Amino acid sequence: MKKSYIHLLSLLATLALSSSAFAVSIVQTQSFGFVPNGNQTLAYNQFDDSLGTLTKVTVSLAISKSGGRFELDNDSGSQAIFNAEHKIQGWLTSTDVKFLDASSNTFVAFENDIAATSVTGVTLEATTGDATDQFDRTNAIDYADITPATISASASGDVGAARWTGTVVQAGATGYVGNGTFTLKANANQDFNTSGFSGVSTATSPAAASGNVTITYEYTPVPEPGIMALLICSAGALLLGRSRRI
Repeated sequence: MKKSYIHLLSLLATLALSSSAFAVSIVQTQSFGFVPNGNQTLAYNQFDDSLGTLTKVTVSLAISKSGGRFELDNDSGSQAIFNAEHKIQGWLTSTDVKFLDASSNTFVAFENDIAATSVTGVTLEATTGDATDQFDRTNAIDYADITPATISASASGDVGAARWTGTVVQAGATGYVGNGTFTLKANANQDFNTSGFSGVSTATSPAAASGNVTITYEYTPVPEPGIMALLICSAGALLLGRSRRI
């Protein structure tokens, strides 16, 4: 009989602890979209530590570029092959939180920048006689009109635990933990470049940047009050029943 009591008590204890044995995730994703160069402010809820013990903070950035225009005019006297490169660089900044990783306490990739880059190769014939060192939309064999490819890039990193609270980020910072909110900025710049031959004139129109930033909290929840009450009541009933049999 004694063994059965012990077994049942162990079972109830396991039931009580099982609610906190597995990590739970809170995922918040905010989208952005603008024409670079520029930025957009995004707001997120802090982690409420009354829910349990925070075990991981992950920040993810995804960015895409679309549209835009890249025009080339060959002003040289020879046929030439040009590479037209269009790049959008994205990164995060914040005065409320830091993006220092968990392993080496260095900046995660997306605080410096991530890049979505497309390169288009084009062959242009020698100039048709338009002015040298001046862009001319000739629509002739020395001219090309390129729409850069739509392309995406992404990065993700775990923030070091020493950087979760506002007090260790910087004076006046909010941090990831609390009952309020914090903000960050999604930033993007774009750049057009040509390579392969000298003597080309260019004209560009900006592309659009879009994407999202995701904040993920992983935590171990506190045991549910109902389960703890069940454990206490059951244990009390078992002990009372056992005392009556003695």
